[in-house]
Amino acid sequence: MTDQFEPTPGQPYGKCNDCGAVIDSQADGRKHMSETFEQAKAEGRSKGHSISVLNPSREGRIQNAVDRIVQDAIDDALEDLEDLDLDDDEIGEALVWHSSFRDAWDAKS
Repeated sequence: MTDQFEPTPGQPYGKCNDCGAVIDSQADGRKHMSETFEQAKAEGRSKGHSISVLNPSREGRIQNAVDRIVQDAIDDALEDLEDLDLDDDEIGEALVWHSSFRDAWDAKS
């Protein structure tokens, strides 16, 4: 197995953007956001703290890599579809069975 997806040992998962707390793991991050959301709700605010992920988990790194590859494929397909020189609605209708591409096509306008 390759280690490109492994988190950097000894480094925290992230940091709170609001209070600066160091977040050791993804679970700790979820707990911090949940607790601060509950506190914010009690104070009449609608948002808790947010976290910057500095050292993603293995699962997070894999998800990011797959997301990039899929997004690149969608972007390439949209360019190819635009080259067809057809009406946008015709292409949209033809994408009926390809929801990810259809959503991207609809969003490009």
